[in-house]
Amino acid sequence: MAGHYINCFDPADCWCEVRRLSRVLVVTLTILVLQVIGGIISGSLALIADAGHVFGDSAAIVVTLLAAVLFKLGAKTRQVHETAFRINIGLLFLVAGWIVFETIERFQEPKEIMSPVMVTIAFIGGMGNYIQHRILEGASAEHKHRAHRSLSVHVVSDLLQSGAVVAGGILIWASNWVIVDPLLSLLIAGWICFKATQLMFDPDTH
Repeated sequence: MAGHYINCFDPADCWCEVRRLSRVLVVTLTILVLQVIGGIISGSLALIADAGHVFGDSAAIVVTLLAAVLFKLGAKTRQVHETAFRINIGLLFLVAGWIVFETIERFQEPKEIMSPVMVTIAFIGGMGNYIQHRILEGASAEHKHRAHRSLSVHVVSDLLQSGAVVAGGILIWASNWVIVDPLLSLLIAGWICFKATQLMFDPDTH
């Protein structure tokens, strides 16, 4: 069956969605730990903002995973997925707000950035985001519901965010323009809000 694991033979007894989300969660938690440590060592707010977004991803994955388990245990499909979708959208806006708050403080008190550490950790995080994206895209059609799509936005935004942090880190490395770090964070927050709003009003998710 397309989108199912090899040993899944009976759709009625399919736990592929739970297994898929569990794998994504493991990758997410690994990225989170690396980015928190890397952000503290490097002094990069953009990397910390990325870690904050990954924390939001972790919560979104747990919510979606819980919804998948509840569905397998007999909960109403639409109600469970709709609740997970709304929580995930709320988490996107919450993370964006936190990033803006931290960015304002960083504009007031600029800090030195260890750009090599910033670039290395952001690159590793981006690779992890790509792996997550591939895992989610491999899901079967029946598992690509609203909650799944909102979770995909979390992961794709993290992938783009990691790329931006890598580019910003290289620019800081070359020029020592530490202002790039909080500016990147603001752009990241704006993009998260844009994608969350777009997903809320997308007719294909209703």
